[in-house]
Amino acid sequence: MSKGFGETDLNVPAIELIDVVAGYGDKIILDGINLEVNHGEIFTIIGLSGSGKSTLLKLIIGFLKPRSGMVRVNGKNITRMSERQMNRIRRGMGMVFQHAALFDSLTVYDNVAFPLVYRREIPAKKINRIVHDKLEDVDMEGTGRLMPFELSGGMQKRVGLARALAENPRLILYDEPTTGLDPVITNNINGLIVRTRDRYDATSLVISHDMESVLKVSDRVGVLVYKKLAFIGTPDELLSSEKPEVQAFIRGEEILEHS
Repeated sequence: MSKGFGETDLNVPAIELIDVVAGYGDKIILDGINLEVNHGEIFTIIGLSGSGKSTLLKLIIGFLKPRSGMVRVNGKNITRMSERQMNRIRRGMGMVFQHAALFDSLTVYDNVAFPLVYRREIPAKKINRIVHDKLEDVDMEGTGRLMPFELSGGMQKRVGLARALAENPRLILYDEPTTGLDPVITNNINGLIVRTRDRYDATSLVISHDMESVLKVSDRVGVLVYKKLAFIGTPDELLSSEKPEVQAFIRGEEILEHS
């Protein structure tokens, strides 16, 4: 269990947004968002480019404060937390970035070890064991000495996940995890997302635009359309939804604001 995140309280949602309004400057990106993500589920947010998916992720990580409303993580109101307080909460989160975001000058081993070394309180022998275990969890054992440029895109994503798992997070956030990958590697990453949730008993929030992946990995799905969550439900409910904006997204058609 990561320090600072606290014990998981199953009586409250893992993530909760209440009447959240957020934006940048004079522009409102999200308007009146209400969302609950349950402990242990894989919840996917989908929407067109510019619909607010990344903004929602920044709210949960605490990189952006809402203009109004409340954001709770594991029952804790992070809306007005200081950066120091928020850093303690983030130690219970793992982030998998869209393009892996590995440090080019560091080996695979050092990339995975980075968040542990940064804390400066974990013995080197323990770090070595953790890195070995996390690389094994993502099927990347034996790659510790390689540099990022020696890895394929899919392998880099796996190393990025291993780094995200270094502190045994209770919440894993994925930003477009299958972007730029071929169908075979995409399928492998989808399987890894589900396997990681099951192995770590962690809540997973996935930002995606890949409908095939969404249907394979998600317990529930939220559709962002024009600043609001137009739909929340299971993949089957998504496919059967009669909302025009939802069906337009599924078919890859233009979504009209008045739909």
